[in-house]
Amino acid sequence: MISLEPDDLNPDESGELDRKAGAKEVTFNHETNTGKVSFDAPTHIDPDDDDVWMWILRDFFGEYADSYEVVEGTVGIGMHEGYFVEHDVAVKTEKGWEKQRMSGIAQMRRYSAKIRRRAGSLPRLVRKDLDEAIASAKKAATTRRKYHETNLLVVNIADLQLGKTQKGMGTKENLERIYSRMEQAAEWAAELKPRRIALVNPGDLVEACDGFYPTQTYEVDLNNREQMRLAVQIVADHLAALSPHCEELVFATAPSNHGEYRTGTAKTVTDPARDNRDLLVGDMIAELAPHRWPHLEIALPHETGGDPYLASFQTSDGPDARRIGVIHGHQVRGSGGAPIIKLAQWWAQNFMSDFNRPRGAEGVYPEECHVMIAGHFHHMGYHCGKSRILITAPASDLGSEWFETSTGIANPAGLLCFTVDEQHPNLVDQMRVFAS
Repeated sequence: MISLEPDDLNPDESGELDRKAGAKEVTFNHETNTGKVSFDAPTHIDPDDDDVWMWILRDFFGEYADSYEVVEGTVGIGMHEGYFVEHDVAVKTEKGWEKQRMSGIAQMRRYSAKIRRRAGSLPRLVRKDLDEAIASAKKAATTRRKYHETNLLVVNIADLQLGKTQKGMGTKENLERIYSRMEQAAEWAAELKPRRIALVNPGDLVEACDGFYPTQTYEVDLNNREQMRLAVQIVADHLAALSPHCEELVFATAPSNHGEYRTGTAKTVTDPARDNRDLLVGDMIAELAPHRWPHLEIALPHETGGDPYLASFQTSDGPDARRIGVIHGHQVRGSGGAPIIKLAQWWAQNFMSDFNRPRGAEGVYPEECHVMIAGHFHHMGYHCGKSRILITAPASDLGSEWFETSTGIANPAGLLCFTVDEQHPNLVDQMRVFAS
């Protein structure tokens, strides 16, 4: 008979395990993966039976006994009386070893064995910790986290390029996709119930009619006035769809290359950063806001200070607020590589210039932002540093032959939405792209 009473073993600070429990003793070194066990068992047990040693290991190591093996085992010659209180014991029967409830006095013999951990097996305590961690993680996963106090939902309508035609499609097909994605974003907002929602335009709301492609005037199906009216309508419809699901609403828009007023020679005729179609849409929405969305904040680049191509806003009004920056990306210059790397290099250079720039209440510079959103490159990109996150949003248009032919990358169009939480280690918590 072999006792099945469990014995909880814990290593001391040196990594040695040394425990005595009545007639049972064990020492084990977790660095050398070797040890010794001693055990009193009844004299009628056959020491040549391999199952005996396995039962001894199970008594010490429980469910992790298979991770250990006996290297050398000995049985003492002398015998002594041992007293059993009522407990579970293992008894060899015709069917094999079985657990029975017994008590009484029996003749005992001392069993000793050198043991080692099997190659490739995890230490018992590591396995135990892993099992507990997995069980805890599964339990936590059943309870959904909610960040109602600090959660910000960002909805990016990047590169709509209204009026554009491509691959036999035009404004009609583009609108069907735009409004389908808008409804999906509103449904997610209703599910999340964030405190603040930001509708972000990283530029190129409209295609414009001249100054970008050799035959551009013949490749658009809306004139300039129609494009601008439609842009304002789409932004207003998005704000109307999102506003019921939050306490605070933001519309941020940045100037872009398609927002510039150009001649047929592709030269700008006014200030490309401050006289821009994307900013004009922001101005028009600001005129509507007091009547439709009293809780709406308009985020535009500052007129006289900071980076004229950068719009920004805060994640909240609290002490842990982070700043979200919005640029189009056409102004970025850099050497080769993927667009996301070029943008990251540009952002890093802004930190190098930080000490030289004036700081005040007016205007914001890129290095002051914690999350930077860009458009222009017509594909999804994500770059995370230690405390900064750079995101390029996919285009919301009909797809981009320009991007595909210039980079070889075919990226589906879609509406990028993500949440930013001030308490989350990476700030960006959840992310979705609605592509249909």
